[in-house]
Amino acid sequence: MIAEHSPAGPLPADARQPPKYQLIADDLEQRLSRKIRTAAADGQPPFLPDGPAIARRYHVTLTTAHFARRALVTRLRSGTSSEGVDGAAETHFPYQVVADALRKRIRTGQLCGRLPALSNLARRYSVCNETVAKAVRLLAREGVLVRNNHRGRYVTASLAAPPGPGRGRGPVPRPPRPRALGSPTG
Repeated sequence: MIAEHSPAGPLPADARQPPKYQLIADDLEQRLSRKIRTAAADGQPPFLPDGPAIARRYHVTLTTAHFARRALVTRLRSGTSSEGVDGAAETHFPYQVVADALRKRIRTGQLCGRLPALSNLARRYSVCNETVAKAVRLLAREGVLVRNNHRGRYVTASLAAPPGPGRGRGPVPRPPRPRALGSPTG
């Protein structure tokens, strides 16, 4: 490990500045905090600039820019922030965001009956299939969804909003099957 030196001798441990990528991550977090909070409230992943954009903005190497972006992503995933507990927006893992969005749609009655295919949900929330599967497993453990083998996953009837205008009213009744000629009508 290389010790930092000043003209007056080695710097004390508390006088050392954090690495440049941490300072950039702090600045990015402060600049993007409002966008990050609104994205979390809407159930969307936050927009973060890519490495080359960070490198151009802060006039640093691409490696430093990638380190800064990774530090910011790690903070957002772990829920830690340089702002501290009071000012920090609560962040969740992607599967928790998807589970919250599904739970909200179930409670408002937008989603009832059979759950759409995992691939369709993954496309809707811009995440991978495994993330949606993890969210669905979480909801099943909570009792919000029930799995019917070989038929799919269904919303638990007690948690869904009652049917109303513009909402699903349950399964459509099937018309009676036509009987063959000469069969008993009994």
